[in-house]
Amino acid sequence: MNSIYAIREFFRYLVLLVVVAAGLLVARSHYWGEGKAYPLDMVLSNKEGRKVELTVMGRNNTTVDVKRIGSHNLVAYPIQELTLMSKLRLWVYPTGYYSNHMADQKADLGQIHRNEVMKRIDQLSTEFQSLGYKINAAETEVEKNTYGREQEDVLRRLQKLRLELDNRGG
Repeated sequence: MNSIYAIREFFRYLVLLVVVAAGLLVARSHYWGEGKAYPLDMVLSNKEGRKVELTVMGRNNTTVDVKRIGSHNLVAYPIQELTLMSKLRLWVYPTGYYSNHMADQKADLGQIHRNEVMKRIDQLSTEFQSLGYKINAAETEVEKNTYGREQEDVLRRLQKLRLELDNRGG
């Protein structure tokens, strides 16, 4: 009688082990598989306090790839550093996903933002200088006043960008 009970217990534990193993395989393929994803909830905010809640479909909430629209380069950084940025596409991958080449391209969002602000400052500085030349070359007072107003507007935008850069420690 004891041997029948022992065999029955053995098969019960065997079935339980098979069920647990199957569950782990399903979970592994669904949550940690190469092509599968699960939702990752985040709240993004910028310096002005604007907040956006969003769900990023990711595989392992450790790193995010950032790719500016129109750019071909992906930059990886920790997901905890994510802040509200415009014109970004986000991808979330497992930590071991990156090759050594991609790992060398890691940067934090602050540096990406500083680079973008510096590019915009350079563009506005060139525009400001161009408007100065147009003011000097203008033949009528109306043209000079129009170019002068445009130059003041560009100067205001330049000052805002420089202030933003200073506030962020750039």
